[in-house]
Amino acid sequence: PGFSEDDIVLECVMLAGNMATCREAAQYIASSRLPVILQELLVEKHDDQEIVVQLLYAFQCLLQYEEVRDAVLQETELAACIMRFASIGSQAVLEQASLLLEFVAEHASEVGQDWGEQLKTFRFEQHNAEWCRCIAREMSGGVGMSPGGGYYDDEQGSGNEDEEEFAFHWAGGDAGDAQDLASRDWGNKDAESFMRTSRMVS
Repeated sequence: PGFSEDDIVLECVMLAGNMATCREAAQYIASSRLPVILQELLVEKHDDQEIVVQLLYAFQCLLQYEEVRDAVLQETELAACIMRFASIGSQAVLEQASLLLEFVAEHASEVGQDWGEQLKTFRFEQHNAEWCRCIAREMSGGVGMSPGGGYYDDEQGSGNEDEEEFAFHWAGGDAGDAQDLASRDWGNKDAESFMRTSRMVS
């Protein structure tokens, strides 16, 4: 009594995040379907800010171990998923997403991936959101695409994208501004703040 479905999901995600702080447990998680399930939850629950923050934290914990990191990055489209939905979340979501994306971009080359340019574009768009929305509105028929190649476009359907979502189709422009943002220090988060929930359960 007092627990909704989302409350149960949140508790499970927090449990996964706490387990992922232990190397042995993280290795077990990485060898299971859980990373893919967590990614699917990130898509499904993208409008629940607290679940999203906890999911991002769980992935950040998993990625701190090299052997686990390689498995997670190979089995998921994590960077594309984060950049797809982070821009429609709260400031807390955006901050945690930025930290995780920094880490993914730093280690993506280890599994043959390169997210450097897309991350620069993501940063630029977050710091120039209104300008980007104006450009997107002026571009007729422009549909946002994930750099991973359309996996999430099927989830969202075709046609007009939500204005809050950013478009990758202009990634080649304003490279100087994007490059300038690359050196920004996004700060560190206290791990203990992610091990509790603000939801009130009666």
